[in-house]
Amino acid sequence: MEQVTIGQVGLALTFIVGLLSSIKYMKSNLGAWMGAAVGEEIKPLAEKVDSIEERLKEVDMESCKNFMVARIAEVERGDALSELEKQRFMEQYDHYRKAGGNSYIMNKVERLKADGKI
Repeated sequence: MEQVTIGQVGLALTFIVGLLSSIKYMKSNLGAWMGAAVGEEIKPLAEKVDSIEERLKEVDMESCKNFMVARIAEVERGDALSELEKQRFMEQYDHYRKAGGNSYIMNKVERLKADGKI
């Protein structure tokens, strides 16, 4: 077998360390570059999802108001709500309050609750 000198071992170690450092540097820069490229590509999609989410919240709030106003109108006309209807109404009402609903509906509901109608 051939004689290996300390200089050759040092040269081999220098090569290995340089290679590993290069791979690490390329990996970190490639990750940053890919992240930026992908981020730019999905930005319109993220904006669209945000828009859909905002619209969904609006539709949820409007359907909640419609449901409650219809039940309030029934009670004001003298129609009694069954226990099941009252429970469902209160679930909707709690959801409405947590979502930041308008005070005019809340005031009306509190008055009807105080009168024992809901």
